[in-house]
This record gives sequence, C-alpha cells and structure tokens, in this order.
Amino acid sequence: MKVKVDYLIKEKYKFDKRLINEWIQWIVESENKKLGQIQIILTSDRHLLELNQKFLKRNEYTDVIAFSNNKKTIINGDIFISQERVEENAEYFKEEIKKELCRVIVHGILHLVGYEDYNEAGRKSMTDRENDYLNSENSVLKVM
Repeated sequence: MKVKVDYLIKEKYKFDKRLINEWIQWIVESENKKLGQIQIILTSDRHLLELNQKFLKRNEYTDVIAFSNNKKTIINGDIFISQERVEENAEYFKEEIKKELCRVIVHGILHLVGYEDYNEAGRKSMTDRENDYLNSENSVLKVM
C-alpha cells in the first residue's frame, strides 16, 4: 500500500512535507498501526466550530478535529486544523508556529490511532504522547 498524506495548507506554513510524512508514518508505526491515507486540512475557526457542532455536538472552538476512516489497523482519516487556533496558541504559549502546527498534527494522528481526550486521564495520556513524539530523536522538529 502506498502511504499518502495530503495537505491542504496555506503557503505561509512552509515546511518539508516529505519530512512530515515520514514523521507521521513513524508515529503511526510506533502505535503498532499501518499508515493508509490521511488528509490534513488547515481551515478556519468558523469551519471547525461548524464541524464540532454538527458531528461532535459541541458548541466550542477547538484547534483540531480528526475523522477516522480506519480499516482495522490501517489508519485513514481527515485531520482538520484551525489556522487561527494554531497562531493564537503559538503566541500564547510562546512557541514557534511550526511547533504548534506539529503539535496539533500529532494530536490528530493520536485521535486516529485511538486515543481520546474526553476526560482528565485521557487528556494527560494524549499530552504525554504528544510530548514524547515532539521531543523524540525522531521528531520532525529536530530537522526543520
């Protein structure tokens, strides 16, 4: 199966998609899954709010929503990311935009492989895994 990660990301976020693809594949394989096809869509706060209301029945802004279309252990899905949330979070946490973008990408990937963050224990587990992947020797941030 050909690994495919598509990006619909505005040009102002320039990064090496090949490196991101390799990092995503490494994350998925580290979770004992196989990478199928993932699409990453950078969109607006308003669009994510509409998706959150329609599909998750939540009336709140969020930085990332992932929709899974997995086939057993093959990870497929769409990850929608709010451009405004990435920029505001980067400013708030005093991080580079590329690091915040990578954080929400890995957060979406973790949702696709089965992690949930609906309670405090789940949020802590996901945050710990995000930090592991962002800070690992294999992190895309080490070479970007």
